[in-house]
Amino acid sequence: MEGYSREQVLAGQTGPVECGRAAGWDGKSSLQGANLAGCDLEAVELPAADLRQANLERANLSQANLTRAVLAGARLARANLSQAHLSQADLRNADLRQADLRGANLHQARLNQADLRQADLSFTDLREADLSDADLTGARYTGNTLWPKGVNPKQRGAVKESGLMSFFRLFG
Repeated sequence: MEGYSREQVLAGQTGPVECGRAAGWDGKSSLQGANLAGCDLEAVELPAADLRQANLERANLSQANLTRAVLAGARLARANLSQAHLSQADLRNADLRQADLRGANLHQARLNQADLRQADLSFTDLREADLSDADLTGARYTGNTLWPKGVNPKQRGAVKESGLMSFFRLFG
């Protein structure tokens, strides 16, 4: 699965059927439980998609539109979700360990009991997100990360980085 470009998968040249199903999603069919580990789905359009329990470990979802998507229980460890649109997404119990969420929009997302250990939350919009019982241990953030009211990331185990260091990781 790993190493195949989105174009190769869409053209049917190689790669698993499920990567192609996600890349050419029709807006109706379920992707629940799909194995999309390692798929290159950069800028894919999956608004309101049912991705419950899907395996998206190491997947490239940079700049993807996952607005209102259901990702409850999904495995997103080490996934690239930088600059992804996840507003109002359901990420309850999702495994987001070491996920790259730099610049992602998680406004009003449901992240209750999500595992965000060592995730990169630099420049991330988490306003009005539900982070109840989410594990933020070792998650990195900057002064530009927008947190829900009442959430103290440092008390939850997150680590603040200088904005300059994160800026270079995001744009460098």
